[in-house]
Amino acid sequence: MRLTIRGGATIRVGDVLQYFLYLTRTVGIRSALQSAIQTAAQILTRGVNFERSRRESVENGIPTLRAAHLQWHLAVRNLISQRMDWNNDPSLFDIIEAHMRLHGLIDRFPSSASGARVTVLIPAYDDVREVSLCLESIFSFPTRTPFTVIVGDDASPNEDLRVLDGLPGVRIVRQPKNLGYVDHVNELAKYVDTEFLLTLNQDTIVCPGWLDELVDEMDRHPECSVVGPRIVDTEFKIREAGAILFKDGHAAHRGRGQNPEEPSYNYSMEVDYVSGCALLSRTSVWRRLGGLRQDFAPAYYDDGDYCLRIQMEGEIVRYAPLSSVVHFEGTSMGRDETDSTSLKHHQVLNRQRLASLHPALAERSSIEDLPWPDSHCQSKPLAVCVLERAPNASRDGGSVDFVLLIEYLVELGYRTALVFTTEVHPERTVEWRAKGVQCTQFGHRDTKRLFETAEIVWSLGIIAGLELIRNGFQHRLWIHHTSDCATRRLEGMLDIAQRTPDMTRDSFDWYVGLPKRPDAMWELERKVIESPNITLFVSDEDLAYCQARGVDGNFIRIPIFRGIHRTDVADYEIPALQTVGFVGSFSHSANPDAVEYFLSTIWPAVHRELPASQFLIWGSNISRSNTETWAAIPGVVVRGWFSTWEQVICETRVFVSPLRFGAGMKGKVLQSLLLGRPVIGTRLSFEGLDTAKLHSTFASDDPQVIADSLIESLRSDSCWGRSLQAGQALLSRNFYRDAEVAQLKELLERLTSVPG
Repeated sequence: MRLTIRGGATIRVGDVLQYFLYLTRTVGIRSALQSAIQTAAQILTRGVNFERSRRESVENGIPTLRAAHLQWHLAVRNLISQRMDWNNDPSLFDIIEAHMRLHGLIDRFPSSASGARVTVLIPAYDDVREVSLCLESIFSFPTRTPFTVIVGDDASPNEDLRVLDGLPGVRIVRQPKNLGYVDHVNELAKYVDTEFLLTLNQDTIVCPGWLDELVDEMDRHPECSVVGPRIVDTEFKIREAGAILFKDGHAAHRGRGQNPEEPSYNYSMEVDYVSGCALLSRTSVWRRLGGLRQDFAPAYYDDGDYCLRIQMEGEIVRYAPLSSVVHFEGTSMGRDETDSTSLKHHQVLNRQRLASLHPALAERSSIEDLPWPDSHCQSKPLAVCVLERAPNASRDGGSVDFVLLIEYLVELGYRTALVFTTEVHPERTVEWRAKGVQCTQFGHRDTKRLFETAEIVWSLGIIAGLELIRNGFQHRLWIHHTSDCATRRLEGMLDIAQRTPDMTRDSFDWYVGLPKRPDAMWELERKVIESPNITLFVSDEDLAYCQARGVDGNFIRIPIFRGIHRTDVADYEIPALQTVGFVGSFSHSANPDAVEYFLSTIWPAVHRELPASQFLIWGSNISRSNTETWAAIPGVVVRGWFSTWEQVICETRVFVSPLRFGAGMKGKVLQSLLLGRPVIGTRLSFEGLDTAKLHSTFASDDPQVIADSLIESLRSDSCWGRSLQAGQALLSRNFYRDAEVAQLKELLERLTSVPG
């Protein structure tokens, strides 16, 4: 059952009930009821619309097709049905109609042969229906990757494949005699002059985004020489999510028969080999190794041998699950490997041949001896990060820290898994899974194994810490990242609310699922701070607040991450603008309160003195009522969400941060200063920096001082420069990406070296 809410959005009643039950377990029935009422009010007043955001993400372009499973299911299912219809009634296939349809598709397809990066090799034999349908799928879906296609006719006994002659963008190569799969592919590869070659069976149908994802995976991993997609059957169940080799050459296809959304098989990872039915290889590596080894002619285990030879040279093979290919399987080779008259019988013979050519396989375990099938592929240490929901750095400034932490763990060589305490739609984790991060939900059958095998478990945020405590979690190294002190933030909000009777609803908002009474909030937060082995604080102020309340534990001070590359920091020209900017996520009550405070007490003086000046409000989740109210004020422009900081920087001369409550370090202040813009605001805004260097002209709780400083920085280039210089003096080299990675590496080496 779904409810329709403001703006035409819908929300599932079952999801609401599930979340309510979750809250009752974690924070108690009273807080859960308060949160339910608060959430309902937010939905009705703000028009929370997940379906709309989902559609927007799909419409952004080709890359998002990898997550739009409903979209590609419908499109690809039509092609599968066409194939099934032809199988049931061959007379339905019209060879001339198929040629004309292909010709029309290719004519309308954006030209990609010029500057092609990939040559798609389709070794074909005798079945024009399969080949034409494979080609139809290739040219039915747009791609960012320029490619060319070679279809090889391995001396088919009939002439049907000649119908493909004359197709633009498709080269036909005919063999004078039948070579079999291995020799045929090697012959076709001689015609390749692109960066990559891709072997693709004729009995396949490719899905939208398939080629882009394979090439993207190569580009992300320079040490990778072969990539394979997720192979699915006609019901979209997994046939192969990469493959694994065991003792004596026995192989297993990961995830066979499983749902393609199963977390274990839905993230990029290193594997032993990928199937030759859809295998992308660097052409230079193919040439160096001499292609497929002739020992495995006519077919089977040639792909496993090729991938093993690659790994013997220190390179790797990866599985890219966001690329999908439907494989009908067994239509040309047969299905019974015990039938000595079938080509399938070579699967048995070549398994033995693989073991003899790669004696190291004899040292491997049998599949029955491993704790889980692909455990021997997972040699890197595992870091499990527990979060309430998927962090979104483009929508929430606080998420930047979490996103960078996860990126840095991957960069430092950790296998990284994200475990969410609430359900997260697969589209929200696409970027993580593409980078090799496993994403699953707390309570899934994978999570127990993840926690048991993790070297480090991180909890990010109070809800995540509470979930670990509720489940009786114990681990030799549990690190909790506070981000900020929630109780301290709550107390500040309530204090301001008591002194500001007309405080708006948005300014008096609080985290869904957490108590709104400081004593109840502290009771929960104290558990999360004291239970882990290590608790990280981002500011001395937060740490001092907690210690003053008697907490006991192992605490480490670590600044927030900003991920700025040193090459990104340039000497910006002083902008010839009179613009003041504010940046923030307006789902956090401190930010709408700061804007309200600024507009009522500071902006009138600035705009009166400089009538041409503008106040630009940037950030996500600005409510409609606030947008309408603020935009009606002279000189105020509500910009809303932005895609890059460069967009904000180029339009803003000076930033203001008039925060009245909050906790932790303020990412917007750091980011602005690092990118060459001065920041003027309250003293609270500069927490976590070297407060001894704070100057009252740009850090003050007096609204008149803030107004005067803004006016001078807008009017005078020299004052602007002094403000920027003073702000940047608070920074250190620690906020650059390379220094942050080194800092995290040093911390992890110190912690993981401690036994017990």
